[in-house]
Amino acid sequence: MSVQLSEHPVISSGNIPIIVHKCLQFVEISGLKTEGLYRKSGEHSKIRKLLLAFNQDPRGVVIDEDSYSVHDVTGTLKQFFRTLPDPLMTHKLYQPFLHASSMTSGHENQMYQLQSLIDQLPDINRETLKRLIGHLLKVIQHESDNKMSQSNIISLFGPTLMTVDGDAVSFEDSGAQYACINHMLNYYKWLFNVNEDEDKKEEAMQSALLKIQAAQQQHKESTMLMSSSTSFLISIYVTNKEGGACSMKINAQTTAAEVVEFVTTTKCLPKRNYALFLVLGDAESERPLHSLELVLAVQKPDSYLCIKPNTFADKLLPFDGIYKGQTVSIHVQEKKKWRKCPCRVRDNMFLIYKDAKAHNELARLALSDLDVFVGIEQKRIDVRNPLPTRYPFCLLVRFEEQNKFLCADSADDRLLLLAAIIFAKFPDGIQTPLMPVKTTPTHFDSRNRGISILNPTQSSPHTSPTHGMNLSVSYNPQPVIPRGVVSPSKVGTLDHSVISELKKRNSLSPDHLLS
Repeated sequence: MSVQLSEHPVISSGNIPIIVHKCLQFVEISGLKTEGLYRKSGEHSKIRKLLLAFNQDPRGVVIDEDSYSVHDVTGTLKQFFRTLPDPLMTHKLYQPFLHASSMTSGHENQMYQLQSLIDQLPDINRETLKRLIGHLLKVIQHESDNKMSQSNIISLFGPTLMTVDGDAVSFEDSGAQYACINHMLNYYKWLFNVNEDEDKKEEAMQSALLKIQAAQQQHKESTMLMSSSTSFLISIYVTNKEGGACSMKINAQTTAAEVVEFVTTTKCLPKRNYALFLVLGDAESERPLHSLELVLAVQKPDSYLCIKPNTFADKLLPFDGIYKGQTVSIHVQEKKKWRKCPCRVRDNMFLIYKDAKAHNELARLALSDLDVFVGIEQKRIDVRNPLPTRYPFCLLVRFEEQNKFLCADSADDRLLLLAAIIFAKFPDGIQTPLMPVKTTPTHFDSRNRGISILNPTQSSPHTSPTHGMNLSVSYNPQPVIPRGVVSPSKVGTLDHSVISELKKRNSLSPDHLLS
């Protein structure tokens, strides 16, 4: 039985169901030019399979282009909306929406009526509708390729957004539905109060999507030059270097998820949330790989790969959605010396400022170009200028010699910043989704694996160090914090009452966090 929209898990960066977010982003990355988009049907068996997967583990779902076509994904999205107990625009507001859309007493009054009704929708319905209408505008912008005009889109989505399966709709109602969705498309920014910041964020997202598409095409062309039979035997350690190794043949298309699947099966490891970690130096610095990253592409000198429980992801979860754009004081290494500076994450950028007023920028780093490592390699630290705190981390900047070695003042500050960066890049986190157990690894095409805004082929070619933290601790996932415990108004310098409230509500001790 379908559940109410409000009961579906939502993404960290917005009040939008995960299933909607993942389906829309998949379409925007690889399907906007597909002819008959949203009009052509997908395979019923694939749609049922994908809906079931989202039902069971929405955060773990990876929409793989090898397994699902664009039409399978659009069919899944439409089926999701049609089978809700209450339509997206709700039964309660159905007649008011129809009445407002049919008004003839003045255009301005009509627009205010529609805006008022949109504001009356429950938060999750309103934000989902806003995201979906914005998405449909992108579909219409590609009409020359996908052959889907605004009229075609309205005819499909009027019933999908305003009714559910089994609702009776008269001919007159159909006309009013058409008018309603047409108004929302034509006056999208005004009706949904899309501000300048949202415009900039959308532009940044579109730019990132274009880069992903270009990189995917480049990767596709480059991998065609390399025979799929070309493989390399590598060692994958379990827990740490003392825990024994497992040899595996990998090629240019092998992902972190495939390595995890192979090693956990081969070693008969207990079912846990394992991840593949890239470890630098003598376990001084490490990061968990996103499940879709290509393993060969991330290899570095003086590094090794290790599988262990992904406690890092578990410890980030309580901080998901807590960061609200406030500045946080950090220590930045410059010419082997340490300098205290404010920083913040904003508009998909990591900003470091020269002074406490946060006016002059010291560095501006695009999140999509960053790999985040916890700890700093000992060789990167001048013995005359030791670490100023016990909470180091480093940002490896892709394609540039601008790696940043940083220290936070507390474990909380570090987790807060790492969560802000990682969840901005990976809205669904860095949990490795459970995969079917196989006795041998599969090697499938890595084109557009999933929906992360980070292109897995763009890995840093530079070695980055770290010191201070070993993430291989006992597997003890922390409870997930309900969203909304912190007011968005908490802006400015970091207010530690945010963290205090977090701990109080969830009985989290600082000793249970990374330290």
